[in-house]
Amino acid sequence: MRNEHDGTFAEIVREMDTAIERGYIVFQKFTCGGCGARQNMDVPNSLYTSGHCEECGHVTNLQQDGCGFKAVLATEPFYTKVLWKDEGENWGKVYFYRDDKILNDEAWMPKDQARRTAAQLHATFEEG
Repeated sequence: MRNEHDGTFAEIVREMDTAIERGYIVFQKFTCGGCGARQNMDVPNSLYTSGHCEECGHVTNLQQDGCGFKAVLATEPFYTKVLWKDEGENWGKVYFYRDDKILNDEAWMPKDQARRTAAQLHATFEEG
């Protein structure tokens, strides 16, 4: 069930790519298929095929139900450091910092994606 505020997955992929190419930082959004709450993803410039609702716990298939995104044009670096902690199998926990302050709960992603995300955000990439 797609919400009127969400586009198709294919549309959103194209629009997010265009926004990133233009220098925007994007955050994927979706409408929970269970309770209808609007949800935001914490990891910038990343695309997910499913989303877990923090309100009711439902997992929404974003390729089927669609999604959206918000774009922010930063006038200064939004993040200054991306810290990736190895958890084995090339996956790790990722933390985003601005100066010395951590700005997110832990997120998971492969090391190459964390490295690319850091480069897109003009942040340093560190392994810890």
